[in-house]
Amino acid sequence: MSAAARPRRPLVAGGLLVTAVAGCLAEPGEVVLYVDTDLPVPAIASRLRVDLFGSDGRWFDSRDFVLPNPTDWPASFAVTSDSATLDKEVLVRLRAYPFGRERDYRGERFAERPTYREPFVAHSLDELCDAPPELRLGQAITVRRGRTPIFSAPCGGDPNAVGAAAVAVNIAAPGRYTFGVLDVSNEHAEATLRVRGVCTEAHDLGCVAGAINPGGTYRRPIVTVQIDQPALYFAIVSGAYLPDGAADVTLGAAREAEWQDVAFPAPAVPQAPGPSGPRLLRTGPGGPLDATPAREPQPAVAVDRLAGVRVRPGARDAARVTLRGACAGTMAMLDARAPLDGTVAPGEASTCVDEEGVRGPVEVVAAGAERPPAPSLRGSFGAGAGCPPEGGDEPAACIAGGPMVLGGPDRQLSGNVLSATPERIAAMSTFWLDRHEVTVEGWRRALDAGFRPERLPGVNAQSGPLANNAPLGRSLSMGSRLCTYSSRPLAGDDSREHFGLNCISWYDARSYCRWRGGDLPTEAQYEYAAAWAGRAVPGRYPWGDAAPDCARVVFGRSDGSPVESVCSGGLSGPSSSQPYGLPPAPLSRAEAGDDVTASGVLGLAGGLAEMCLDAAARYDDPCWRAAGLRDPACLEEEAPRRAVRGGAWSTIAWYLDATSRLLSEPVGGYPWVGFRCAFGGPPER
Repeated sequence: MSAAARPRRPLVAGGLLVTAVAGCLAEPGEVVLYVDTDLPVPAIASRLRVDLFGSDGRWFDSRDFVLPNPTDWPASFAVTSDSATLDKEVLVRLRAYPFGRERDYRGERFAERPTYREPFVAHSLDELCDAPPELRLGQAITVRRGRTPIFSAPCGGDPNAVGAAAVAVNIAAPGRYTFGVLDVSNEHAEATLRVRGVCTEAHDLGCVAGAINPGGTYRRPIVTVQIDQPALYFAIVSGAYLPDGAADVTLGAAREAEWQDVAFPAPAVPQAPGPSGPRLLRTGPGGPLDATPAREPQPAVAVDRLAGVRVRPGARDAARVTLRGACAGTMAMLDARAPLDGTVAPGEASTCVDEEGVRGPVEVVAAGAERPPAPSLRGSFGAGAGCPPEGGDEPAACIAGGPMVLGGPDRQLSGNVLSATPERIAAMSTFWLDRHEVTVEGWRRALDAGFRPERLPGVNAQSGPLANNAPLGRSLSMGSRLCTYSSRPLAGDDSREHFGLNCISWYDARSYCRWRGGDLPTEAQYEYAAAWAGRAVPGRYPWGDAAPDCARVVFGRSDGSPVESVCSGGLSGPSSSQPYGLPPAPLSRAEAGDDVTASGVLGLAGGLAEMCLDAAARYDDPCWRAAGLRDPACLEEEAPRRAVRGGAWSTIAWYLDATSRLLSEPVGGYPWVGFRCAFGGPPER
């Protein structure tokens, strides 16, 4: 081996980077490499992975060090050479990452950050027909139908009240062809399917409406038409049902005789060749031994840096490399060739140094005479503006900005649960968040001050929360009787003015927040406020890591639902002074019990789950992967579903976890979902 490395500081003495230096060192050269980071330790940086590659491109060593103490940084190790006459160069790969955030190693899986464009939504017939995507016979395609009505004429169903989406189908031979809806993001979202020869002309070759079967299931629209003239035809799906709003609809088409037998695969997406290397090979008694680590740091939560180290014969040098949070998630490229053939090409490698998403050629780090290391930069990344002094009684709490790891364990409990992986590093700006969920009284005060919910195209139902003028119900089966809003304030024990407002659409909730000068919080803001803000290390729940207590957090009070109550007494559980599970919004820290964050935000875990601004999407969706480090979000104007955070009076304890993610339809409203508002500065009202 022409070069090797050995530890230089006690903090890495638990594992030698190379257990022995090959050859007899005659006047060996040495470079002490100090490795620092500006990430917070240990909240985000608690491990350091070091991989060494020779000038011939061969991967010859790898070690992983646990560095959980702030004093562990900067870490250091020595790179030595066995040549007394020649300079030797080593390519060093350094990755700082949080404890436990690893994935299986299956070869180098380099991935660029994708670009993302929100799915097209037509708002007029001309837009719908301008350039619809092509649907090939025997395949499937998914398109997004918005909320703006385009068609008013029904075909065997209700008049269309929401938007439409179209695809073009090239028919090359006469015959009978079947077109149909294969899947839809929201049940009942599609109402009519029509086939046209000219997209803009009101002449349908076939038109059919979806319907409810006698058993209560929904029969998706399928239409078969005779086509005599080969040409380009158009399948258009539109909607009549308000409660579903926008929707992603999957369409298919085939010859009638083949329709039942077609599997309708989605259009093939070109796949890059699978990774084949590099592999870590060491010399053994019987030949090369594969010592490749089975695990590697997750790229989205690691700062990945390549550096060249040049060792001079007889010299004792030192150099410093800083792993900067700005490079979190920007993978180093070991080799511009694809796939790797077992070795890397150091001259083809590129790395991020200090600018998000930007990689440049790998440079040899400047080395000089060894001297004591400079103070660590740990904790300086992502620090936002501080918060002004406050008395604690302001309606919104200031959440001082800072870094976080967004996401958590992937625990799929039901169809409405969103994956919280892969995790990613984020840098949050300072913002303000309502201390309490928006209450019935707060909504009523806004109406008295002139607020009116924004009327959006396609909305034909009553805007605002669903009114319940009867006493609150005692069972989930009572539906609207669990809605807290009443058309007028109720008196005495029936008063619900201080209750969290529920049974309201995402659109109306957002309209209220924007009227106040803010918006709904993003998922990242919600999770940061619940788990990270004001803490040296994150907590699992808004109050920390202690398990939820039925007497101090409002959850687990389901009755008459598939979810068993976990708090004694069902809807009349011990943590509520009310004879039902919906408690008044906490008025003080004492009344909130455990459910208070370090920043003084109340009720983020229990009470009501809360709407967020983001579209409901997996974290590996391009919408999230394209988001930057600063205040990441997945924002779509007409998303079929929206993200919901936090637990509720009716849920089990899992939903109280700060990383749990749910989805719901944005139109309509649910008795277990409410909201609060976020602001870029102190709210004026």
